[in-house]
Amino acid sequence: MEKLVLLKEVFDLVFNDSEEEESDNDIRVIKTHFKKCKNYVGNAVANLTNHSTEEHVPSNNNEDSVTVHGQVKTNENFVEHIVPKMADKSFKQHFCVEPEVFEIICKDIYPFLYKKYGPGRNAIKLDKQILMTLCYLGNNEALRSISDKFDVCTSTSWRIVSNVCNAILKLDEDTHIIKWPNQKEAKNTSKHYCDIYNLQGVIGCIGSCHIKTREPVTSKNSYKNKDRTYSIPLQAVSNEKMEFLYYYVGECGSLDNALLMEKSGLEYQINSGFIIIQISNTT
Repeated sequence: MEKLVLLKEVFDLVFNDSEEEESDNDIRVIKTHFKKCKNYVGNAVANLTNHSTEEHVPSNNNEDSVTVHGQVKTNENFVEHIVPKMADKSFKQHFCVEPEVFEIICKDIYPFLYKKYGPGRNAIKLDKQILMTLCYLGNNEALRSISDKFDVCTSTSWRIVSNVCNAILKLDEDTHIIKWPNQKEAKNTSKHYCDIYNLQGVIGCIGSCHIKTREPVTSKNSYKNKDRTYSIPLQAVSNEKMEFLYYYVGECGSLDNALLMEKSGLEYQINSGFIIIQISNTT
């Protein structure tokens, strides 16, 4: 009530319809009341903001819920409490792999990421690092969003994603994850395409796509594709299980599919006999 009376007094002084000139005393009163009103309004806005924030902060009782309107809630216990309670379908939607595949990745990549940390330094767990990388690679999610979700700073997110990607490349060098099929695998793939499409001797399907990228600092036109966006083309061969057998990436986005095929050298390798995969007709 005191605030309302004070506001009324100020309005009466400021918007007085009388033609009498304002005295110095009236002006001092206006300034004094205006300062008080400013303080009251400032405090009211601060209280309103705090109240609004408190209403939208999830309570501790709701921390373990997995989704809100189809989106994952973000808090500091995301990996520890929320991810383990995800259904397999929900896990794949968010990380683009099955939970079983995620476990295999963690097991295979562990030797390439394991480090011994001295006292006083807390290492980020391996599963958390891989989940962050899967979010970045599979969902095209911004690093800032990933940082908020996994409760780390943006620079740490970038370092983790880079380290995990480098570890995957080292793993591929040692185990050849992406490789041409052996005779048995090629036979199974060929039978699959023959039974469905009546095509003989097919061991994979070749295709290409463009990976969107930011506008480069130099050679902008070279990376601009036919859709007038900046990209890097990817050419790949996959089998009936959607497994990569071969890939070629790194050229400028302005290259069309024919030039990309020529630059990759895949056609030359096949025609020259560099790549030979025999498919036995015997059962």
